This record gives sequence, structure tokens and C-alpha cells, in this order.
Amino acid sequence: MKQKDYYATLNVSRDASENEIRKAYRRLALKYHPDKNPGDKTTEAKFREITEAYNLLQDSLERRFYDHHHPPEQGQDLEYNLEMSFEDVNYGKQVTFEVEGRKIKLILNKGDGTYRLRGEGKIGIYGGESGDLLVIVSTIQTPQTILADDGAEMTLIPAGEFLMGSDDEDAYDEEKPVHSVYLDAFYMDKYPVTNAQYQAFVEANSEWSKDHVSDRNGSYLKFWNRNSYPSGRAKHPVVNVSWHAAMAYAEWAGKRLPTEAEWEKAARGGLVGQKYPWGNSIEPKKANYHIGYHIGNADTLQGIVSLLKHASNKANYGKNIGDTTPTTPIGSFPANGYDLYDMAGNVSEWCLDGYDADFYTYSPRKNPILDENRTRIIKNDTFTNCRVLRGGSWCDFDLWTRVSHRCWSEASMMSYYIGFRCAKSVVF
Repeated sequence: MKQKDYYATLNVSRDASENEIRKAYRRLALKYHPDKNPGDKTTEAKFREITEAYNLLQDSLERRFYDHHHPPEQGQDLEYNLEMSFEDVNYGKQVTFEVEGRKIKLILNKGDGTYRLRGEGKIGIYGGESGDLLVIVSTIQTPQTILADDGAEMTLIPAGEFLMGSDDEDAYDEEKPVHSVYLDAFYMDKYPVTNAQYQAFVEANSEWSKDHVSDRNGSYLKFWNRNSYPSGRAKHPVVNVSWHAAMAYAEWAGKRLPTEAEWEKAARGGLVGQKYPWGNSIEPKKANYHIGYHIGNADTLQGIVSLLKHASNKANYGKNIGDTTPTTPIGSFPANGYDLYDMAGNVSEWCLDGYDADFYTYSPRKNPILDENRTRIIKNDTFTNCRVLRGGSWCDFDLWTRVSHRCWSEASMMSYYIGFRCAKSVVF
């Protein structure tokens, strides 16, 4: 009778640490637990098998006894379960994984499948050729929505390509050319960060309280009374926060700011070549923006005059500007195709990237981000150069609320029309 290989059962090496064994068991137990597969005798048997292996290997004395009396077979075959996201499996991605201390590359066919890699299996302690490595690829279900550490709802934005930028008659030069971008899957906050959420951050991080932030112009949390937001504004987006403050909040919440490409893909909601998150026509009932009119690119003298002349067209435009801002509560307007709200208007939103008007002419095709790799930016919030703003705000014309419109400001900028929302990478 062939001996049981408890290490192979848990897909760990013989020198795996206790923590590695524990993680391997949890991953497999989650997949094969009878509660998730009621009535399935095969998965029940698999669950009993991995539980038996775990109970033995997590006991140091039992494990030493097992290792002494059950040496690995010569040229032993090895089975390895590789769990991937649905998007990666169906995209035919090349993956790298580690087995027995060796890094192995595998190009996936589209869809689940089984791969037998000749001569890549486990080598016995007595020498001899490697056995075969049987790689079983299966998809894991990625939740469509999650709750982040700050209590915010986040929506899954699937991996894949989208067309970024615009070449239509309203597009500025920095929005060109339209180009294909591939993004890994990520989560995006359904709503901009609110006053109530930011207050929780301030209470947990006194260095970001209004009294402690050095602000030459007194703009930080301008409409707050010390560390309390204005009455009745709990569900309004927080404003008058710098890029640095947004970065600090995101790190505290276990998230990050979205890249410019992630923001635009999320804002488009799955639509292709449309100007707004809902389609090609601007509609006052779908966003909080300045309802005036623009001529050409709205940056001419006529455009400025129209802003002053037609300010009254917006019911809350400029109202109570000395105390609060004319933002609207989150969720006041319909969501886009990805179930995200306020991707046009209300507040302009900070992005992770620095700004370059010519970036689209040389940006990489996959996961583009300007001037620094993502990890270095997240770990260093001392940047002072200009950062990207997206989405337009309550005081912007419809032209500036288009999903492709690019804006920027210095990282230290704090204004009554600037807020933010967070993103989070999908980790498998």
C-alpha cells in the first residue's frame, strides 16, 4: 500500500514552517469544507484528508516521527493546485509559482485545466529523476463587493483592457491619443470618502487633526469646527484635504489612492467611447455639476462670462460658501455600470499619479502609472509635485466632468471642491 504523503496533500514542502502549513490548510479547508459543498462525497473525503494531514503536521512531535519513518519516494510525482482569478485564467496569463523551492513558469490555456509538467515533480532523498508535476488550475470566486477597514463598501473592477482617453471634439490635447490599457483587477470605493469617515481617521490619528496640521492658508478642513464637521454634513464628501492627507487616510484604511488609469476605467462603468459615466449626453439629474453653458473648451472669455452670468442656474451653486460647500450627500445620483457613485461632479478626486500632459504618448500598456512605481509612491507621501485630479466637481462645467478629462494640482493643494476615494488591489 502506497504511503500517504501529507506534505503533498497540503501542497507544501517538507521544510515548510508551521505558519505555511497553517495557511495551506486554511486555503484548502475553505475550498473543500462540507458546508460549502453539501452532499458532495468527493469533497467530504478531500476535507477529511487535508484535516488528517494538518492535524499530524502541526504537531511537532508527530511530524518528526512521520518524517523519520516516511521518507519521500524516489522520483515521486507531485500534485499542485493552482487557484487563479477568473479573469487571469480566461485571459491566458503566464503565471509563476514555487514548488519545492523551485520557481516554475506556466502559460495558461483559456479556462480551467490540468497541466502535466514532465520532470518537474518531487525528487526522492535517494536521488533519481524527478517525478511529474500535475498542476490543476481552478478559478476562485472574487467577491463583487467587500467592506474595507474604514467600513466603506468597495466594488470589484474586473481585470482586462479598456480604451483610455478621448479624441472627440471636446477633448483637450492631454486626453489624446485614445489608447488601450490593461489593468489588473482592483476594488474601488463606491462613494467618495465622507466627513464622518474622515473624522474617524482624525480621531485615530491626532497628527492629522485640524489643530496639528500646519497650513499656511488655513484651508485644511476649512469648514470644520476644530475636529468636527458641520452639522448635517456627515454623508457629504470631505473637502479641503491635500493629496498627502488623502494618502495618509488610505494607508490607515488599508487601501491606497487609485491610479489615473484605474480611476478612468472605473468611471466609465464598462461603457466604451462615452463622455460620461452614463452615456454621451449631460443630464442634471445624474450629477452635481455647474449648470451653465460652455463655448468651445469653456476656457475663453465667453466661457468665463457664462460662468458668472449663469451661476444662478444651479440651485445650490455658491450657496453658503462661507460655511460649507454646495456638495450633495453621497448616493444622491444614480450609480454607473460598476455600481459607483459620483464619478462625475460633486468633488474632484485625487489620484495616485503625478501629472504629465504628454503621458499618453509613452505610457505603458499594462497598469500604467506616472513617474514612480506604485509601491514607492504608496510608501512615500512626501511628494510635492503635481498630482492628478479626476471627475470634476460641483463648481465645474459639464465639459470638465467627462470621464476622460484630466486635471491636476500641487500635492499640498486644499480646496472646497477637492476630495477623494480609495482603491485596493485584488490579492490572490
